[in-house]
Amino acid sequence: MNRSFHFMLALTAAFLGTRALAEVKPVSFSHDVLPVFQGSCAGCHQPGKLKSGLDLTTYEGVAKGGKKGESFKTGDPEHSFIIEQVSGDMPEMPNKGDPLTKAEIAVIARWIKEGAKNDSVAVVALPSGAMPGPAPLAQPPVYTVPPVITALAYSPDGQTLAVSGYYEVVLHRADCGGAVARLVGGAPRILSVAFSPDGKRLAAAGGAPAQYGNVQVWNVDERKLAGNWKTSTDTAFGVTFNPAGDQVAFGSPDKSARILNVADGKELLRLDQHTDWCLGALFTADGKRILSCGRDQAMKLSSIANGQFIDDINNPLEPIMCFARHPKEDIVASGGALGTPRVYKISDNQNRTAAKNDTNLVKELERQPASVHGIAWNAAGTQVAVASEGEARVYDVKTGSRVATLAGHEGGIFAIAFAPDGTRVATGGYDGMVRLFEIPSGKLKGAFVPVPLSTAAQTASK
Repeated sequence: MNRSFHFMLALTAAFLGTRALAEVKPVSFSHDVLPVFQGSCAGCHQPGKLKSGLDLTTYEGVAKGGKKGESFKTGDPEHSFIIEQVSGDMPEMPNKGDPLTKAEIAVIARWIKEGAKNDSVAVVALPSGAMPGPAPLAQPPVYTVPPVITALAYSPDGQTLAVSGYYEVVLHRADCGGAVARLVGGAPRILSVAFSPDGKRLAAAGGAPAQYGNVQVWNVDERKLAGNWKTSTDTAFGVTFNPAGDQVAFGSPDKSARILNVADGKELLRLDQHTDWCLGALFTADGKRILSCGRDQAMKLSSIANGQFIDDINNPLEPIMCFARHPKEDIVASGGALGTPRVYKISDNQNRTAAKNDTNLVKELERQPASVHGIAWNAAGTQVAVASEGEARVYDVKTGSRVATLAGHEGGIFAIAFAPDGTRVATGGYDGMVRLFEIPSGKLKGAFVPVPLSTAAQTASK
């Protein structure tokens, strides 16, 4: 072990150049060590799967150690358990995938030797059983240009439109009447938002790429952050409430779909069934099953009671970027990376044959100008709105015919939402503008920048 350890120190010195180790910038846990754990270790050592009781997704988890004791001895990498486990010609860990490189081991060893200091993002305390999320910003962000809009949602009563921003969700009066609240959180990216069925809560999923996934829940009337949870080691996607409003489901880049308890953030279910990024999850109408979608081209149906996989409801045709459930029935509309929206029954696909008949397919709509980034139903379940590039489109689900073309966008449209009364569709995307269109005419009724711009930015634009 001595020779191996001293070789690692020598390798680190060589890797960093001819400077003495003491002159080199200290190793950062969050920027240097944690990415190694995320890439090679977190699959087995994370809150949803605590092998040997060890969590390697946070500094607190690493410092706590597991069933076999402490994972490191501060200042003494040579006698630290974690170094012993990953070193040697046939290392014990990781037991799946490639061994850590000598350079990666050397970085971990030097971090321990330098005092194993924590420089992670600050977090807030939350009830036991939940992973605390990043602390909210002390002040709302200041914008010099409109941020890209990645998520929109109407409240159930149709009075409020929630719009994603940077570190925040902005609530607007749905008639273009202006902002009524700024819900500031701790995640820089907000990639999906959803109101609970009673409209009392708003959930937002996002995070910081390659650092953490984050789900936040606000009490809408109080404008208060009621839940703030770290969910994984990368961004969270496609959040939805269950019919009772006490659970949320979402997807993660680690190929999993998860369900959290809204009251305390406790992870109730994790499903590791996708073979690529999981980009969303939703509940069936009775709340007893979960459907997830992802880049592996599958929509996977599972039982919530026991986590048992039931079936892929579709044949693999293209990566599925987004989906939305019919407001009343177990029918789902999905959008593909190659640009084709489809409508499926949420059911097992056991009647498929050797010819791979897509037995649950209800309707395939026309191909869009580019990838489908967002899709939404009207409250009656008779129309779907589809977001792509340059323009959005609205379709009659029964006939498949186009009802309206919503034009005038610059670049990609990443968010789309039907007003509850079905008379309007809101869109947002690359150009940072929220646009409201009349349905079925497709006429633009209003447009606005959803965030306040700094005085200097407003002056420069004149």
